[in-house]
Parts: sequence; C-alpha cells; structure tokens
Amino acid sequence: MKNNAIDPQSPYLVQVDPLIAPLVPGYLENRAKDVQRIADWLAAKDFAALRKLGHNMKGSAGAYGLAPLSAIGDRIEVAAQAADGATIGAALEDLRRFLQNVKLS
Repeated sequence: MKNNAIDPQSPYLVQVDPLIAPLVPGYLENRAKDVQRIADWLAAKDFAALRKLGHNMKGSAGAYGLAPLSAIGDRIEVAAQAADGATIGAALEDLRRFLQNVKLS
C-alpha cells in the first residue's frame, strides 16, 4: 500500500483486545460520522477543526489498536497544519475504505 493508503480490494483484519472489543463497534460508528464532518470542514477550509479531529483520531484509534485508522488521523492532522486539502481528501477516501473493509477478530 502506497502512502499508507487502504487497499480497497481486501478486508482489513484487526485483532481487538477482548477487554475493549464491546466498545469497538460503537467507536467505528462514530468514525463513520466523522466522514461527513471531515467533508464539511474540508469544503469550508476549516483546517483548525480538521487538525483537532485528526489529532484526536490518531490517539484514540491507537488506543483501540486500530493502527491504520491512527495513521489516517495523523495524515489529516499533518495536512491540516499545512492547509493541504488534497491530502486531507485522500485521507478521507482512505477512511471510507477502511470503515467499509475493516473486520474485527
């Protein structure tokens, strides 16, 4: 996968700690809600909101053991600091793909 992109053709299998496994589906549902927020903020060029969301996603996804999602959050945060809408748009597409293809075990 180039540039931390999510492969749209294959599911991403994530092993989840049994102690937090019941929380992960709700966490992923909230990240699905972030898709629209990111799109809206990107259209409005609200890079401050995007930076904060990316930062929070990076940290929380890491805590849940969702490394690819954490990497997407990092890309959003860094791109927002540089006001790089194109990179945020690419990260948004990777977020959509990840959420569509993630499988928990």
